[in-house]
Amino acid sequence: MIYHYNVGGFEFDDSTQAYFEKRLGRLNKFMRKYGQSENEDTVEIKIAVDKNRHHSGEVYESRATIFYPDHGRFHAQVSGRNVTQCADLLQDKLKAQLAKFRSKHK
Repeated sequence: MIYHYNVGGFEFDDSTQAYFEKRLGRLNKFMRKYGQSENEDTVEIKIAVDKNRHHSGEVYESRATIFYPDHGRFHAQVSGRNVTQCADLLQDKLKAQLAKFRSKHK
C-alpha cells in the first residue's frame, strides 16, 4: 500500500507513522483477491491528522481514504484524545466497511 500523510498542528514522528502503517496495513487482508497479495503498489491510503483545541482539552481528528482500484473508495473520519486512539478507530471503521464489501462481492 502507498501511504500519503497530511498532518497539522503537532509533530508527527516516525514512530507515529509506523503505528498508523501497522494498524492500517492489517486491512490489506480484506483487499486480497483469492489469497494473493497483489495490492501492494495499487492501493493508496490518504491520511489526514489534525490537532484541535476544544473546551474539554486537546482533540485529534483523523480522516483516512482508501482508493481501491476497480472496487471503489472507502472513507472514515474519527476523533480521539490521542493519535494512537485515532489510528485504532480508523482501522475499526475501515475494517467494517471492507468486510461488508468483501461479503457482498465473494
